[in-house]
Amino acid sequence: MGWFVHMNGQGSGPYADADMVQMVAAGQVNETAHVCLEGTQTWLPVAQSPFASKPLASKPEPSVSARRVAIGVVVALGLLFGLLLLALKLSEKTSTPAVASAKAMPSPQIIEPPGPRTLAERLASADSLNSALLVLGPHLADSETELDSAGAGLALWAARRPIWWAMQALPETTRARVMKDSGPERGKRLCTSGTVVQIKADASGGEKVFEGLLMTNSMDAVRFVAVGSTDDILENSVARFCGVAIGRHSFPNVSGGQTLAVLAVGMFDLPQNKVSGTAR
Repeated sequence: MGWFVHMNGQGSGPYADADMVQMVAAGQVNETAHVCLEGTQTWLPVAQSPFASKPLASKPEPSVSARRVAIGVVVALGLLFGLLLLALKLSEKTSTPAVASAKAMPSPQIIEPPGPRTLAERLASADSLNSALLVLGPHLADSETELDSAGAGLALWAARRPIWWAMQALPETTRARVMKDSGPERGKRLCTSGTVVQIKADASGGEKVFEGLLMTNSMDAVRFVAVGSTDDILENSVARFCGVAIGRHSFPNVSGGQTLAVLAVGMFDLPQNKVSGTAR
């Protein structure tokens, strides 16, 4: 009767008890291995087997005679353990059907620890605007021409959720505060009214959103990404927009210069967007 070893996806054996002791002691069978006594179906980690090696670095190297005694004890324990397993196996046969031979070497099921989640995975699991901002907040940034990736991620997340009332619970900021120092103002609520200069639908990210530009009565520019309903809001419409401040944003204008604006992701102030739970 011998022992089978399964290690690093491969099986081998059977080995005698003495061979097992020497292989474990030499490190040829490491802590990731599992062992099974021939004639049984019980696989044990090496650390829980009769061959578990627990050397103490602080103790001197044992003598040859001490090692022989230790090996003899381990062999005796291994044989006793094997007889107990065999007795249990024979008792099981009276009430359970026969199982496949241990020589089939089934691979032990090893559960890998979960790895670190990506930003997209963490955002997908966010169940509220606050939790989404906890994920994206450190990544929000000022941008030029194109929407920054964190702002785009927030827009796609919000496009599938009613966020109007959640936005109202956020701390409030203003365009002037964002233009002065955008860092502390990111993730706060920005509400403003004015004339819509540009608005267009964009579904390139998989969800339809509306990008555009709103000019306030004092001719300050607010670049917006609107989710939810835009109803009949078109170019030259007067509207009120509330969104999450992303940061400062600059883009080329028709005169060849640069327009400085505040970028926000949110919704137009419309009754359709204030119905909690409305599907997008």
